[in-house]
Amino acid sequence: MADDIRRNKAVLQLGLAALSFAAGSSDAFALVQLGGVFTSTMSGNTVMLGLWVGRGHVAVAANSGASFVGHVAGVLVATPLMRRTADKARALAGILAAEIVFLVAFAALWFAAGRSSAPHGAVIFALLLLAAAAWASKSSPPASSAWRASPPPSSPAR
Repeated sequence: MADDIRRNKAVLQLGLAALSFAAGSSDAFALVQLGGVFTSTMSGNTVMLGLWVGRGHVAVAANSGASFVGHVAGVLVATPLMRRTADKARALAGILAAEIVFLVAFAALWFAAGRSSAPHGAVIFALLLLAAAAWASKSSPPASSAWRASPPPSSPAR
C-alpha cells in the first residue's frame, strides 16, 4: 500500500511537472508565433490587452480577445464534465481527455495551415481558441476544487 501511494505521488508529480512545462511552452509559442498573447495565462493576456490597446494595435488586441474566448469555452466544456460524476478522479481524467482533444485539434490545424509559414487572420484566432480552451479546462470551478481537494504530492498520505 505504501509503495502504491509513493508511486501514485511520483506519477502525479511527474504529470504536474509535464503540465507546467507544456503550459509554459504553449505560452511561449503563442507569444512568438500567434500574435503576442498567452494561451494559458489570462492575467498575462489582460496585461497584453492593455498594452496593445494603449499602443493603438487593435488587431493584435483582438488576439488577446480570442484567447480569452477560448479560455471561457474551455471552462464551459469542463464544468459539465466535472458535475456529471461524483468520482473526482474519473472527472479529472475526462477533463484531461478534453484537453488532449483540444491540443490534437490545435496541432492538426497548425499542420493543415502550413506550419512553415506564419499563420494569420482566422487561423490565428482558431489556434488561440483551441490552445486557450485546452489550458482553461482545468480552471473550471469544479475542476479547481477537485485539484485542491487532492493532497499535495509532497504531503503525507491521509
